[in-house]
Amino acid sequence: MKNLILIFIALLTGCSTLGFGDFSEEKVEYKTDRVEKTDTSTSGKISVKFTYQPLIGGKHEVFLAGDFNNWSQTETLMKEIDGIYETTLYLKKGEYAYKFIVDGQWLSDDNADDFVDDGFGGQNSIIYVGNKEDINALRMVDFLHRPNNIVKEVYLVGSMNDWNQK
Repeated sequence: MKNLILIFIALLTGCSTLGFGDFSEEKVEYKTDRVEKTDTSTSGKISVKFTYQPLIGGKHEVFLAGDFNNWSQTETLMKEIDGIYETTLYLKKGEYAYKFIVDGQWLSDDNADDFVDDGFGGQNSIIYVGNKEDINALRMVDFLHRPNNIVKEVYLVGSMNDWNQK
């Protein structure tokens, strides 16, 4: 009887490897490459080349979404060249959040300069275009509001105060 149980367990294990059942969780892995930044001082923008290389061969549909294109899922299609997907954007100096969209799956870039919570349980990749210290430097900013009507209170909200009204 003990031998019968062992044979039954061996058959179940063999069936899963033969495609009759999968008892393990599938994990899709991708490799992302570092971005290249080249100064183009004539326009005041910097050429930023984003590249993405899947670990799994074959054709993929790869888009780049982020602050620079209002998180459009279809605006920035990445072109495939020899198995590597790439696109070049011309960006002003600053901090940009982004993700790759590969076959509909949103992926962060493991090689990003930094990461920030995406609000959905994952992370957005961050790239610093230009010198990070200059981008994050403190600046004095004056805000001026000229209302057309009489108002009792005006609140300035933004990322500088965590979108808090008070």
